[in-house]
Amino acid sequence: MTACLMSGQGPDLREEGPVDFVSFTIDADHPDYGDVIDHALPTTFHLASLTYESDVTLQDVEFRYLMELPEDSEVTTAQLKRGLAYLMKKRQFVSTAVSIRQGSHGYHLHLNIKSEWILYKLVLHGILLGKDRYRQYYALESGEIFDQAVHQRSLQKIKEAFAQEGYFNARVEGRLDYDNDAKVITVHIWLGHNTQSTIQAVELVLQGDVYVDPQEQQFLQTKIKKQFLEKLEKAAYSKKLINEQCAELKRYLVREGYLNVDIELAEKIEREAHAVKLTLTVSLHKKRIFVFTGNSFFTHDQLLENTLVFGRSSSLLPATFLSEEIIKMYKNKGFWQVAVETKDEQYRSFFIIKEGPRVRIDDILFEGITHIAPLDIKRRHFAALLKDHWYDDDLIKNGLDDIVNWYIKEGFLECRIAKREYLHEHDETYRLLIEIEEGIRSYFSDVVIEGHPDLRDEGPFRQITRQKERIPFNMELVQQQRTWLLNHFRAQGYLYIELNPDIKRDGDAVTLTWRIDMGAQEAVRFGNIIVQGAGDFPFQYILRELTFAQGELWDRDKVKKSVENLKKLNVFDGVHMQPYDIVKHEREKAVMLKLQRDERFEVRTRAGFAMQQVSKQFSFYKMTYRAGGSLWIKNPFNCGDKISLDVDASFAERKLVAEYYRPWLGSLPIDTVAQIYSNQYQQPGAVGNRKNLYQVVQTGGLFGLRKEHEHIFGGGNVGFEWMKTTISDREIFADRVARAINFEPQLLDKRIPYFTFEPSVTIDYVDNRLSPRTGVFVLYSLKGMFPVGRLGIQGYFVRMLLEQSFYIPIDPVVFAFRVRLGHIFHKDFSSIMPSERFYLGGANSIRGYERDMAPPLGVFHDPKQGPQYVPQGGKSMFNMILEARFPIYKSFGLAIFEDIGVLSSNGFRDITERGVLSATGFGLRYETPLGPLRFDLGWRWKASDPVRPSYAWFLSLGQAF
Repeated sequence: MTACLMSGQGPDLREEGPVDFVSFTIDADHPDYGDVIDHALPTTFHLASLTYESDVTLQDVEFRYLMELPEDSEVTTAQLKRGLAYLMKKRQFVSTAVSIRQGSHGYHLHLNIKSEWILYKLVLHGILLGKDRYRQYYALESGEIFDQAVHQRSLQKIKEAFAQEGYFNARVEGRLDYDNDAKVITVHIWLGHNTQSTIQAVELVLQGDVYVDPQEQQFLQTKIKKQFLEKLEKAAYSKKLINEQCAELKRYLVREGYLNVDIELAEKIEREAHAVKLTLTVSLHKKRIFVFTGNSFFTHDQLLENTLVFGRSSSLLPATFLSEEIIKMYKNKGFWQVAVETKDEQYRSFFIIKEGPRVRIDDILFEGITHIAPLDIKRRHFAALLKDHWYDDDLIKNGLDDIVNWYIKEGFLECRIAKREYLHEHDETYRLLIEIEEGIRSYFSDVVIEGHPDLRDEGPFRQITRQKERIPFNMELVQQQRTWLLNHFRAQGYLYIELNPDIKRDGDAVTLTWRIDMGAQEAVRFGNIIVQGAGDFPFQYILRELTFAQGELWDRDKVKKSVENLKKLNVFDGVHMQPYDIVKHEREKAVMLKLQRDERFEVRTRAGFAMQQVSKQFSFYKMTYRAGGSLWIKNPFNCGDKISLDVDASFAERKLVAEYYRPWLGSLPIDTVAQIYSNQYQQPGAVGNRKNLYQVVQTGGLFGLRKEHEHIFGGGNVGFEWMKTTISDREIFADRVARAINFEPQLLDKRIPYFTFEPSVTIDYVDNRLSPRTGVFVLYSLKGMFPVGRLGIQGYFVRMLLEQSFYIPIDPVVFAFRVRLGHIFHKDFSSIMPSERFYLGGANSIRGYERDMAPPLGVFHDPKQGPQYVPQGGKSMFNMILEARFPIYKSFGLAIFEDIGVLSSNGFRDITERGVLSATGFGLRYETPLGPLRFDLGWRWKASDPVRPSYAWFLSLGQAF
């Protein structure tokens, strides 16, 4: 038996059994195919094969994932219908022809898929700055079905945006690149400003009705041209500028008494001449000038603005009516004896104001309060009023509202202001008497969570069920409980939960009952993921970045983490993930993932100036250029990888790094990095010497593995590196400098090869890396360098660094504490490369010393400048910083710090001789989007060492740690 159904039409199969062949087409107009499948196939059948063909590149992995029909196995019609539904949810296919044929080994299922053209991505060309401003006018998003009409309207919107800025001849040209295999369209739009038009001339047409005096109209004509239109003539055309001038003109005419004004603007655009001629038509209606006399407290503009609160109707209302608004305005500020006389003439209204004395509030008295001291109420809610004692109705009302709100938060749900009375003392001085009816104070007696009694000891409920002291009832705690319950149940997959609090009071005891409606009483689980806009990026690579799997309970945190994982790939410019059809209640919710592909190539440049060093004499040392650039090739091998080349150069440093990054190591979620680098570093000069001391060149390569899990980041590198240390100034004898820094002279100017390994672990529980307030940060690192060649194995050294930071907020102060401990495992200190030693001093260690200038220091004799002190560094290091940070005003803050440290080249055996290094100081902070701008000034406890004076200051960006 054979049956055919095309676009939902065909024979009625409801009375027939399974057939040996059936075909039907699914499209947007006829999506009902369930009956056909039910009558064409038994409820359970053997699927011999599942094949498909498509006019678009549809990855086989994605097709099998959506259909979920394993070949050569028993499947059900429900599975088939479910798979077809998932396929159509991609919203990419215009129709799917389904053919079912029965064979000797089971049923053969074949799909012929027809696709719509899809927008792959939008690329803007022609301008370097401001692309995103014009991108917002393009109404189609990556992954959506391409609509030619919407595309054309979007181009027109961009042209209109250019025209708003005076670029009437702007270039806005679109080109569509069709990929027939993927059936996607890449939209290219070329933008060009061309020449901005100028306002060549402005013509004013001033029209007045019979009430407007012709002589005054002529005066206004001259005034408007000079004060407003001259600002427009010869100016660059801007719709914003024109609208601002028209608004200012209207305000001026209102002040002149023309409350009812119509302004029309006509533009004549001369594209070839890049000029615009404006015609401004101003229609004046009946004039009414408001004249205020006798006022001193309020200005004319303030009174006029208050009088015009009724808009154009103000010109029709009698002056006696408008005077009531003026009287109210004065009385609100304490002028209780104010009187306003009015007089109307032909087009003028006079307001003769007699302000009278202003009332003062000498004190505030309270009646009926038992739970708070009157002085506390004054300080909290009436400080501004009692500062100068002048009556201000707004301040009083705000204070009364604050009092009631405070009482309600403290459990006085029926609190109200029973009376507000002014007691006369003398002259115009009064005392304000406020009577408060506190009512009964309500306390949490119990909290009930219907159906979930186990939650009473969780979250915000614990403080009520285990209360040692009675907790006042307030709605803030109720809202906290509501938020906690929503997050708790949504984390278990209940997306459609409804919470209804039932509050019952018995005397002063309140019982709060939470009634929970979970809808279908079944948690929502993750369905399959529907991807749009991925292009040819392998579907299996998208799946491996997801932190959830089909059938798991719905969890918003897992959705958020999956989005973060996908964003880390070097493939997509935008990632959006949400439930498919959130309104519809479903046991298993499909996930819609919209992706926007990023550009394959990206070039960034940077340039600026900087100081290599700031000296203790408050002078700048070696102003130097800083320049660099980066070239990124994103997703070169279509696996989320990246090739990057970074170059940075300045007087003191040079960095060249080529890197290949790959997000997975085979099937393991471990980031891999391969890097080749060549870096050069100049050590700043000796104390009192403006020359650089020595130069270090590092050249090599490494291979690294990195893994991040929630707050823990671990990784390690292995590589090969050549290191060379050279004395910068050849006029100074190299061996003298080598002895001064305690370094073997025979190691100078030698390219020494090392095999390196460097494992590290970071634990980060800090709330904000730019300006932390709470949390813990831990860093453990180890670096081993094993020489190859002439130094032999005895030249190896292993550098260990342990660092821990703690941040404890005690509002408004944040106490920050950091301790660092480092040691280099090596017998001979003098053969340790100077660049690998530990140093102290600077903006991030001991702030009483300049950078790296904490003892021990070496000395050599410069024939030109005499004895020179240079940093030697240490094999062992201990550093501790305690800092108190607190705000001062708005974005400004202050810090007080204590820095302690020790450097040693012999395992701390020389501490007793040199003593502990320390510095005390303070710093100023100014919060910026890039972190706090920091100025620190520190003094050393001991000034006996050769560095003078005994302080140092630093200007930098970011906290010390």
